Amino acid sequence: MQRLGDVEHGASAHREKLSPGFHRANSSEFTADETKAVEVAKAHLEKADGKRIDARYKVTPVPEGFSVHVSYVTGYQSGQPVFIPGGFCVVLVSTQWTVIKILGGA
Repeated sequence: MQRLGDVEHGASAHREKLSPGFHRANSSEFTADETKAVEVAKAHLEKADGKRIDARYKVTPVPEGFSVHVSYVTGYQSGQPVFIPGGFCVVLVSTQWTVIKILGGA
């Protein structure tokens, strides 16, 4: 099975160069609860934007639940995701799987 975070191009796959802790939404690097937190954050942002988003995520446990750092991908260069300064937000997801608030953001 291909590690999630790798990107397939034809018959070959390569590893995305991401900041430590950042992964694709469906990455096997996340625990089950972290995956659910990312899914909740992503669905909320996509509904608010009215479109699918391309981003990488970092999840940190906090007393309220999970802090999901969402770093938006603005494009790709040589198969690697490109990010811009300020192109992120932090979604606070509760232990009941609801969005408490969104901080910052593009």
